[in-house]
Amino acid sequence: MAKQHQRRVVKAGTLISAALLTATMAAPAAQAATGPDPDLQTAEATAVSWKNAAGGTETIRALTPAEVKARGLAEYVNLARYEITKPHKSVGAGYPAAARANSKNGPAAAAASGCWSHDTRSVGTDQLHGTGHTDWCGNGSAITYASSSCSGYDAPWIPTYKYLSCTASPSYGVGFNVHDVRYNWDLCPLYVPLWDSCTTHSRPLTHLRFGAGGSYWVISQS
Repeated sequence: MAKQHQRRVVKAGTLISAALLTATMAAPAAQAATGPDPDLQTAEATAVSWKNAAGGTETIRALTPAEVKARGLAEYVNLARYEITKPHKSVGAGYPAAARANSKNGPAAAAASGCWSHDTRSVGTDQLHGTGHTDWCGNGSAITYASSSCSGYDAPWIPTYKYLSCTASPSYGVGFNVHDVRYNWDLCPLYVPLWDSCTTHSRPLTHLRFGAGGSYWVISQS
């Protein structure tokens, strides 16, 4: 009985040692799996930020393949040929005229070279301003996907500031060489809560153009 008990103890010890060895060997792999996403690091390295006329920070950068999938854009790109391409920003004159792209490079090809994301802020203050967001994809010649939205912010501790509304009006886009969006915001810097009335309106306007290869132009901002 004593020898059988000893054999059981030795066998149990062997199994525990094997389990510990397996867990030790698996640990580096698990750490690697949960480590930094190299695609995200590459995409973040493409980010371009600057101060606009409103004094707010604008940011534009490439999207990773994982972000493309998460945002439901995979059908508009060829992930096998996807490239994380740094966007290019320009201000003022020099932007290309809008034109239909060659059909063989159009949306039917669905082979975008990349996708990008842009965030902007309207003329205003930190306590009262509008915001705009655009995601777009292109294959270098044609826009294969584009979507723009807008919103606004008013500081809750300043009752006389009120964000009222906004519109994001797109033009061109899929099948063209560029995607345009005009953001219009309605801000109230002199709101009277007692009357639920705005006595003074501020209506900032921003007109942007996005290219099929990641280029970006500020056509006007006021």
